Amino acid sequence: MWVIALTMLAIAALVPAPLWLRCLPVALAACCAYGAWSAACSERSYDSLIEITPFRVSELFPDGRMRTVLFNGYLELHHEPKLRQLRLTPNPQDPGIILDFRRMGFDRMVELIVRYGRFRSDSTTSASANDS
Repeated sequence: MWVIALTMLAIAALVPAPLWLRCLPVALAACCAYGAWSAACSERSYDSLIEITPFRVSELFPDGRMRTVLFNGYLELHHEPKLRQLRLTPNPQDPGIILDFRRMGFDRMVELIVRYGRFRSDSTTSASANDS
């Protein structure tokens, strides 16, 4: 995609044509560059490895970093349909671990997380808010 974008920019710069005609390759180059950028971003989310044990969920990154959510307290599972992902967090302020819908074994990951984790239900949080 990056090659197509650069080729279209070179065509727009080098071809002696009217200005309105040279805008077409520039627009196509912009679309291709956006597609290549979004593909690179989604590929980065697949670089990490999700490890689920009965005690924790960890996301292991290629550079050695690790993000962990422990199952020793109540967890929150945020559904983000526009981003096509779930976010597992111990509290709303924590970035948590992103579980992308397109990840291989997504259904099994969610099944294990629901089995091992303890989650607050909506009725529990609304009841505690009413008590306050």
